[in-house]
Amino acid sequence: MENELLDSVSIKNAGSIHSTMDYNLFRFLKENREISQKLNKKLLQSFKQKNIFGASTILVKQHDDGFYYIYEGQHRFVTSKELGQPIYFIVNQNLTSEDISLMNTNSDVWVLKDFLRKYLAQNVDGKYESYSRLQKVLDKYSNEIEDDSVRAITFTDILSILTGWGGNVTNKFKNGTLSITEDDYNRAVSVCDMLQRFLVKDILPEKINVRKYIRAIISFVDKTKGWEQSDTDKLLEKMSRNKNMIDNKNYGKEDMYKRLIADVYNKGQKSRFVNKKEIQGGKSMEYLIEVY
Repeated sequence: MENELLDSVSIKNAGSIHSTMDYNLFRFLKENREISQKLNKKLLQSFKQKNIFGASTILVKQHDDGFYYIYEGQHRFVTSKELGQPIYFIVNQNLTSEDISLMNTNSDVWVLKDFLRKYLAQNVDGKYESYSRLQKVLDKYSNEIEDDSVRAITFTDILSILTGWGGNVTNKFKNGTLSITEDDYNRAVSVCDMLQRFLVKDILPEKINVRKYIRAIISFVDKTKGWEQSDTDKLLEKMSRNKNMIDNKNYGKEDMYKRLIADVYNKGQKSRFVNKKEIQGGKSMEYLIEVY
């Protein structure tokens, strides 16, 4: 039956706009982004007022199974189908999966999770295994947490924890050249486990720059010489008791939070302190544990 339906559509000229009421002719690509209900709702309002011929046109390619796969315009397809309106489409047999994000980026901006979905769908023979490792960390730490007393770690922060905080990380992620080793993955899990303890609502300071706060904690714990697990436990306990010391400190620099964290740790200490030593003319700080 489906083959008969497909044969009933005559595609003569590439680039010509065709129309059909047969929604069964079309399929979604697994590499494409998920349907956004927000965008779909916006299009519904627009199409109800006026569906201009050509403005709702989608771009498709016929695959070997005979169906027309949507490379650009899947939201317009869903909206037209929901309203019972014709599907206007252009067939281009030269399209590739790499064209999907390019075309969509030029229309409705892709968010990071859309690129992740694309590369996960193309992960054949481990080509994009780095993206699978990223997804595993996201599944554990970035999804909505049932217990809302803990703040989830954002997609961007997890990406940076895995790969570093350099400005070129996002570009590498988008163009498919992201590199995340098994060691990177294991370290990120350890860091996120630790970080979640600092993102409990009873400890998380109010009205601060959360990203800089997160980076400060990671750097402070990782780079303070002589720091031990017991020091992390002690810092958490002191941050809970002295939360007001950090609340409402919306600093613009990560180092300012690090100094504040050191002050919280040192409060009431009698024999074990974090020594803040200015280096390079006071432009940066070196931290080390000293026992008296």
